[in-house]
This record gives sequence, C-alpha cells and structure tokens, in this order.
Amino acid sequence: MSQFFTLLHEQARSHGERIAFHGFRHGKDQLCDVSYQALLAEVEQTAAVLNGFEPRCIALKAANSIDWAIVDLAALILGIPIVPVPSFFTPSQVQHTLTSCGADLLIGDWQESDGKDCSMVAGLSVFRPYDAALIPLLPGSRKVTFTSGSTGQPKGVCLSEGNLFQVSNMLAQQVSSSVLGGRHLALLPLATLLENITAIYVPLILGQTSVLLNGEQTGLSGSSQFNPQHFLAALIHHRPSSLVLTPALLMALIQLVQIQPDIAKSFRFIAVGGARVSAALIARAHELGLPVYEGYGLSECGSVVALNLPDANQLGSAGKVLGHNELKIDEQGQVWIKGNTALGYIDEPFTTPWLATGDIGELDEKGYLTITGRVKNQIITAFGRNVSPEWVETEAQRYMSLQRMVVIGDGELNLTAVVCANDDEMVVDDVRGLNSQLPDYARIGRVLCVANSTKLREFYTSNGKPIRSSFEAWAANLTEHEQVHSYHLTQA
Repeated sequence: MSQFFTLLHEQARSHGERIAFHGFRHGKDQLCDVSYQALLAEVEQTAAVLNGFEPRCIALKAANSIDWAIVDLAALILGIPIVPVPSFFTPSQVQHTLTSCGADLLIGDWQESDGKDCSMVAGLSVFRPYDAALIPLLPGSRKVTFTSGSTGQPKGVCLSEGNLFQVSNMLAQQVSSSVLGGRHLALLPLATLLENITAIYVPLILGQTSVLLNGEQTGLSGSSQFNPQHFLAALIHHRPSSLVLTPALLMALIQLVQIQPDIAKSFRFIAVGGARVSAALIARAHELGLPVYEGYGLSECGSVVALNLPDANQLGSAGKVLGHNELKIDEQGQVWIKGNTALGYIDEPFTTPWLATGDIGELDEKGYLTITGRVKNQIITAFGRNVSPEWVETEAQRYMSLQRMVVIGDGELNLTAVVCANDDEMVVDDVRGLNSQLPDYARIGRVLCVANSTKLREFYTSNGKPIRSSFEAWAANLTEHEQVHSYHLTQA
C-alpha cells in the first residue's frame, strides 16, 4: 500500500476535522476548506474515477488548486505515474513532454488540439490524447518531473514513491519544530517538484494546513511574471507561517516588509533555493525578522539535498546535507550525491550509486555545503583564471539594478555584465560597488546596458535560466544599430 495513503488514513482517523487544504477549487472564486476526513473521501473517490480510465500515465496541467492536489494524491495511491506540466512551458516543450512520457490521459487545462474532451475528475477536465505512444517508463516510476535545461528542452526525471517519501519525511522531521500549528502558502507552481513536496506531502506528514491559490491570487504567474501587490494581499489575508521562495521572490518579500513590517510576524520558516542566494540578502532578511534559510537540491535527487535550519545555519552556505543523502566533492570541485537518487531519466536508468550533479561546490570542516556554480558554465578568462558566473551574479543580488545581471566573458581579458536597464548611470555605479567586493580576476570590465529587455527573451529558458552561449554569441556580434550602451570600467 502507498505510504502516503497510509498517512492520509492516519490523519483522517486521528485529526479528521483538522483542515488539510484552504484555498480555491479549480475555476472557482470562493475560498473553501477541506478537512483531512473530507480529503480522504475525495482522494478515494477520485482514485476510483481515475482507475476507470485505466491510464498508463497521466499528464496534469493546471493552476494551483485543491483539485490539483487531490488528483496528484489519487494517482500516487493508485501507483499510476503522473507528470506535472508547468504552465510556463512553451507549446513545443509541452509537446516534447507528452511525446517523451507517452501520457495517455490528460487532466486540466488542455486544448482541443491536444486531445478529445471526455469527462471530468475532481473538477478538472479529462482528455484522451489523439496520438499517445506506448512509452515504457522506468519500473517503479510514480512521478516524472520535467526540468528545462540550458538548451530549453525539458528532460524527464523518473521518481519512485520512495524517493518522494524519503525527502518529504526528512523535511518534515527537520522543520516540524518550526512550522507545527501554522500554515504553508504555496507560492510556486505545484508543478514545481519542490512546491509539490512542501505544499502537499510535507503538510500531510505533519497534519498541517496548506493554502493553495492560483498564480494570479499570489502574484506569481508563469515562471517570472510577478505582481507585488497581489503577493502582499495574499500575505495579509492568509498570514502564512512558511513559504518557499526563489532569490528574486525573497528580494520582493524584503521590499514589502520594509514598507509593511507587520507581515513578517507570521513567518516561522522561509526556505529559499532554486539558485544561489547572496549572504547579504539573507542577512538583510534576518534583520527584518524574516526566518530565511537557504537550501540546495535537484530533481535527480528528489529535490532537497541540503538545508540550513534554525539551530544549524551558516550564511553563504546551502546548509548541511540532510540525513537521507551522502555527498562528496571530487578533485575538480564537482558535487556527487548518493542516497535518494532518482530512478533515472526516461529510458535512461541511473546505474551507479553516486550521481554527478554538474554543480561546483565546497564542503567545510563543519559540514556546510556551498554551491559556487555549474561545471558547464565555468568561465576561463584569458589569464587562465576560473570564474563561476553564478557566484558573481549572486554577489550582485545586493544591488536592485543588477537583479537580472548575466555574466559572460569566456576567453576574454575581462568579464562582461549584461543588464536590462532604464538607468545606465545607476547600473554602472552599482557594478563599481560590486567590483569593490570582488577579487581582481572576477571583476566586471565591461557593462552592456540593454534598454529593450524583449531583445533578450530568447536568451533565457522557459524557467528563466540564461542560455549563456546565446549571450556570448550576441555580445560578440553587437552592431551599432542595437539599443545597447557599452561601458568600459577601469580596473582598480
């Protein structure tokens, strides 16, 4: 029997009237509560309906809602692989996802071109795809999470229920003393593995309440469109005790707390990840009373691998490795992980215990992990010095004008910063300030200020990661007709 189904039974029996989910039903505009007892009944009913379709694999594409969580849990307890499809995927990425996993049942927001509308389940539309291929997923696959890499082409990671349970149970153990009695607000899409775990599975283990709102109601739509007023309204109305944020969203939260300090009072634990976070940014959050803790993880390891905690916290690090994993760093500085590794990619099982992450990191004598960049992104300057662009970009987070700065310069004498800017003078001044905090080999020598940010959209993946090779090629072939101002800085 599913471990999560057993947990749901236990919560319904022991705390049946406790609220499991607070939020919206799909397509509805009225808030509602679902108790653990009611959740068990709805999950069982949904599982029975899903079972009647006899699906091999389910693709779920919808905004955050209580119904999203119910379908996800129902598929899990049936042992049917489910593929959460991010709403920010492009049509070609969605098609690639469906073709790769062979989903033969589509649930949620699909179009007529995707399949034939045949029914409803848990308030969501059900479609039969027109051309689902028979794709054998890796044995034991229960969730296939697609992540957009540097090429923009998603790659499916196959996770077992054991993978999901191990990381969820470990997180529940580590944060229970901080979050018990509170409520978690899902800000990121549930199609994101980290939020799927922290907003559905961890609260289920702890018997907590999770608040599920769609992106318009929380202020976050797509992968990077953000409305701070909607975010503020959600925080004031729901008073969450925990959140999961990206560095950019943490910056937004800090700005809101500076304007309205009272919203910080409800928080007990705020996890931040998805990219390296500036120690100065987290220190500022702590000064404002925000309990922010940086972590590190990847889909290939079921999400979270390391995490700072209230009683074990070191600024500038991603925390200590959690107990369900082992970690080592090789001579080239690459991080390797063993323990809760995934089954593999679709049609590409992992065959060795240790997984090469592609991340560059350091492990200090106290066991704190610091991630400095990606192996494939490492810049080697004309002077032969190795620089991780992510490290320089992280240090730039302390400056508002440099939040979207991209560092390039492989093989060049000096590094170049590409910045979308309305105020060139402020950008150049901030880069000078940044340079004063960096060693000479990592300082920015040229700044490219781009007035029209739409020019650079094609240089990012759908989830907002820079395609550095595209930036390098573009910068090397700039013409005088482009709306770009170039500034050369004197190195100190």
